[in-house]
Amino acid sequence: MKTNQSLKRKSILFSAALFFVILGGGTCAFLLSMGQIIRANAIRELSRLVENKTFQLEGSVNREIAIALKMADSPLIQDYFLSPEDQTLEFLTFKEIAGYRQAFTGNNIFWINDADKKYYFGDEHVYTLDPADPDSEWYSATLLQKERYSFNVNYDIGIKKTMLWINVLVVAAGRTIGIVGTGIDLTSFIDSLYADFNSNMPFYLFN
Repeated sequence: MKTNQSLKRKSILFSAALFFVILGGGTCAFLLSMGQIIRANAIRELSRLVENKTFQLEGSVNREIAIALKMADSPLIQDYFLSPEDQTLEFLTFKEIAGYRQAFTGNNIFWINDADKKYYFGDEHVYTLDPADPDSEWYSATLLQKERYSFNVNYDIGIKKTMLWINVLVVAAGRTIGIVGTGIDLTSFIDSLYADFNSNMPFYLFN
Protein backbone atom coordinates (compact mmCIF):
# COMPACT_ATOMS: atom_id res chain seq x y z
CA MET A 1 0.00 0.00 0.00
CA LYS A 2 2.75 2.38 1.00
CA THR A 3 4.70 1.42 -2.10
CA ASN A 4 1.70 2.27 -4.29
CA GLN A 5 1.29 5.66 -2.58
CA SER A 6 4.99 6.37 -2.96
CA LEU A 7 4.87 5.48 -6.64
CA LYS A 8 1.76 7.63 -7.02
CA ARG A 9 3.48 10.63 -5.39
CA LYS A 10 6.56 10.17 -7.55
CA SER A 11 4.36 9.95 -10.63
CA ILE A 12 2.52 13.16 -9.67
CA LEU A 13 5.80 14.97 -8.95
CA PHE A 14 7.31 13.77 -12.21
CA SER A 15 4.20 14.83 -14.14
CA ALA A 16 4.22 18.23 -12.44
CA ALA A 17 7.95 18.70 -13.15
CA LEU A 18 7.47 17.61 -16.76
CA PHE A 19 4.54 20.04 -17.09
CA PHE A 20 6.60 22.97 -15.81
CA VAL A 21 9.53 22.03 -18.04
CA ILE A 22 7.23 21.90 -21.06
CA LEU A 23 5.53 25.15 -19.96
CA GLY A 24 8.87 26.90 -19.47
CA GLY A 25 10.23 25.62 -22.75
CA GLY A 26 7.07 26.57 -24.57
CA THR A 27 7.09 30.04 -23.02
CA CYS A 28 10.72 30.60 -24.03
CA ALA A 29 10.02 29.35 -27.54
CA PHE A 30 6.95 31.60 -27.75
CA LEU A 31 8.87 34.66 -26.54
CA LEU A 32 11.74 33.98 -28.97
CA SER A 33 9.27 33.50 -31.79
CA MET A 34 7.42 36.71 -30.90
CA GLY A 35 10.73 38.59 -30.75
CA GLN A 36 11.64 37.34 -34.21
CA ILE A 37 8.21 38.28 -35.56
CA ILE A 38 8.46 41.77 -34.05
CA ARG A 39 11.97 42.26 -35.48
CA ALA A 40 10.85 41.00 -38.90
CA ASN A 41 7.85 43.34 -38.87
CA ALA A 42 10.05 46.24 -37.77
CA ILE A 43 12.52 45.54 -40.59
CA ARG A 44 9.69 45.38 -43.15
CA GLU A 45 8.18 48.59 -41.80
CA LEU A 46 11.54 50.36 -41.88
CA SER A 47 12.24 49.10 -45.41
CA ARG A 48 8.89 50.40 -46.68
CA LEU A 49 9.41 53.72 -44.94
CA VAL A 50 12.92 54.24 -46.32
CA GLU A 51 11.87 53.09 -49.79
CA ASN A 52 8.96 55.55 -49.89
CA LYS A 53 11.10 58.42 -48.64
CA THR A 54 13.86 57.52 -51.10
CA PHE A 55 11.40 57.66 -54.00
CA GLN A 56 10.22 61.05 -52.77
CA LEU A 57 13.78 62.36 -52.56
CA GLU A 58 14.67 60.91 -55.97
CA GLY A 59 11.62 62.54 -57.55
CA SER A 60 12.48 65.87 -55.93
CA VAL A 61 16.13 65.68 -57.08
CA ASN A 62 15.14 64.84 -60.66
CA ARG A 63 12.75 67.77 -60.71
CA GLU A 64 15.39 70.17 -59.39
CA ILE A 65 17.93 68.91 -61.94
CA ALA A 66 15.48 69.53 -64.79
CA ILE A 67 14.86 73.12 -63.64
CA ALA A 68 18.59 73.81 -63.15
CA LEU A 69 19.39 72.44 -66.62
CA LYS A 70 16.71 74.65 -68.16
CA MET A 71 18.13 77.62 -66.29
CA ALA A 72 21.66 76.87 -67.55
CA ASP A 73 20.32 76.71 -71.13
CA SER A 74 18.67 80.15 -70.90
CA PRO A 75 20.11 82.37 -73.71
CA LEU A 76 19.65 85.45 -71.49
CA ILE A 77 21.63 83.91 -68.61
CA GLN A 78 24.33 82.73 -70.99
CA ASP A 79 24.65 86.22 -72.52
CA TYR A 80 24.91 87.76 -69.05
CA PHE A 81 27.58 85.26 -68.00
CA LEU A 82 29.60 86.29 -71.04
CA SER A 83 29.11 90.02 -70.32
CA PRO A 84 28.41 90.51 -66.59
CA GLU A 85 29.34 94.18 -66.80
CA ASP A 86 26.28 94.89 -69.01
CA GLN A 87 23.81 96.49 -66.57
CA THR A 88 20.82 96.03 -68.84
CA LEU A 89 21.56 92.32 -69.17
CA GLU A 90 22.12 92.14 -65.43
CA PHE A 91 18.71 93.65 -64.65
CA LEU A 92 16.87 91.30 -67.01
CA THR A 93 18.86 88.26 -65.92
CA PHE A 94 18.21 88.88 -62.23
CA LYS A 95 14.49 89.00 -62.95
CA GLU A 96 14.66 85.71 -64.83
CA ILE A 97 16.76 84.08 -62.11
CA ALA A 98 14.21 85.18 -59.50
CA GLY A 99 11.57 83.28 -61.48
CA TYR A 100 13.70 80.13 -61.48
CA ARG A 101 14.32 80.48 -57.76
CA GLN A 102 10.58 80.34 -57.07
CA ALA A 103 10.35 77.16 -59.14
CA PHE A 104 12.86 75.33 -56.96
CA THR A 105 11.38 73.44 -54.02
CA GLY A 106 13.76 74.98 -51.50
CA ASN A 107 13.33 78.46 -53.01
CA ASN A 108 17.10 78.82 -53.13
CA ILE A 109 19.47 79.30 -56.01
CA PHE A 110 23.14 80.05 -56.57
CA TRP A 111 25.30 80.94 -59.52
CA ILE A 112 28.80 82.05 -60.41
CA ASN A 113 30.06 83.15 -63.80
CA ASP A 114 33.61 82.54 -64.93
CA ALA A 115 34.10 86.11 -66.16
CA ASP A 116 34.11 87.92 -62.81
CA LYS A 117 34.03 84.94 -60.38
CA LYS A 118 31.24 86.53 -58.31
CA TYR A 119 29.27 84.00 -56.28
CA TYR A 120 25.60 84.81 -55.81
CA PHE A 121 23.16 83.10 -53.48
CA GLY A 122 19.62 84.27 -54.10
CA ASP A 123 19.88 87.92 -55.09
CA GLU A 124 22.94 88.60 -52.97
CA HIS A 125 26.57 88.76 -54.02
CA VAL A 126 28.10 86.64 -51.23
CA TYR A 127 31.77 86.76 -52.20
CA THR A 128 34.16 86.88 -55.15
CA LEU A 129 35.90 83.57 -55.67
CA ASP A 130 39.69 83.46 -55.65
CA PRO A 131 40.86 80.55 -57.84
CA ALA A 132 44.18 80.48 -55.96
CA ASP A 133 42.43 79.84 -52.64
CA PRO A 134 42.51 76.12 -51.73
CA ASP A 135 38.93 76.45 -50.45
CA SER A 136 37.90 77.33 -54.03
CA GLU A 137 39.17 74.10 -55.56
CA TRP A 138 35.58 72.85 -55.83
CA TYR A 139 34.90 75.46 -58.52
CA SER A 140 37.78 74.49 -60.81
CA ALA A 141 37.06 70.80 -60.26
CA THR A 142 33.40 71.32 -61.17
CA LEU A 143 34.28 73.22 -64.35
CA LEU A 144 36.52 70.33 -65.47
CA GLN A 145 33.93 67.61 -64.97
CA LYS A 146 32.63 65.75 -68.01
CA GLU A 147 29.04 65.45 -66.84
CA ARG A 148 26.68 68.39 -67.28
CA TYR A 149 25.73 68.35 -63.59
CA SER A 150 27.15 67.04 -60.34
CA PHE A 151 26.31 66.78 -56.65
CA ASN A 152 28.01 67.51 -53.38
CA VAL A 153 26.75 67.22 -49.82
CA ASN A 154 27.86 69.37 -46.92
CA TYR A 155 26.66 70.78 -43.62
CA ASP A 156 26.08 74.52 -43.69
CA ILE A 157 27.14 75.99 -40.34
CA GLY A 158 25.25 79.22 -41.02
CA ILE A 159 21.82 77.73 -41.68
CA LYS A 160 22.59 74.59 -39.62
CA LYS A 161 21.35 72.22 -42.30
CA THR A 162 22.80 69.42 -44.38
CA MET A 163 22.34 70.30 -48.03
CA LEU A 164 22.54 68.32 -51.26
CA TRP A 165 23.87 70.81 -53.81
CA ILE A 166 23.15 70.40 -57.51
CA ASN A 167 25.77 72.06 -59.70
CA VAL A 168 24.99 72.55 -63.40
CA LEU A 169 27.50 73.81 -65.94
CA VAL A 170 26.57 76.79 -68.10
CA VAL A 171 28.03 76.17 -71.55
CA ALA A 172 28.08 78.63 -74.45
CA ALA A 173 30.18 79.05 -77.56
CA GLY A 174 31.72 75.64 -76.92
CA ARG A 175 33.13 76.45 -73.48
CA THR A 176 32.02 76.41 -69.86
CA ILE A 177 31.26 79.93 -68.65
CA GLY A 178 29.94 79.31 -65.16
CA ILE A 179 27.81 77.28 -62.80
CA VAL A 180 24.19 77.51 -61.67
CA GLY A 181 22.39 75.34 -59.19
CA THR A 182 20.26 74.84 -56.14
CA GLY A 183 20.33 73.06 -52.81
CA ILE A 184 18.00 70.41 -51.40
CA ASP A 185 17.58 70.40 -47.64
CA LEU A 186 18.55 66.89 -46.51
CA THR A 187 17.90 67.82 -42.88
CA SER A 188 14.20 68.08 -43.71
CA PHE A 189 14.39 64.75 -45.52
CA ILE A 190 15.92 63.04 -42.48
CA ASP A 191 13.39 64.74 -40.17
CA SER A 192 10.58 63.42 -42.38
CA LEU A 193 11.90 59.90 -41.79
CA TYR A 194 11.75 60.45 -38.05
CA ALA A 195 8.25 61.93 -38.34
CA ASP A 196 6.87 58.50 -39.31
CA PHE A 197 9.23 56.64 -37.02
CA ASN A 198 7.84 54.16 -34.52
CA SER A 199 9.79 54.64 -31.29
CA ASN A 200 9.74 50.88 -30.70
CA MET A 201 11.42 50.16 -34.03
CA PRO A 202 15.23 50.02 -34.35
CA PHE A 203 16.41 52.77 -36.72
CA TYR A 204 19.46 52.69 -38.98
CA LEU A 205 20.50 55.36 -41.49
CA PHE A 206 22.96 54.52 -44.26
CA ASN A 207 24.60 56.83 -46.77
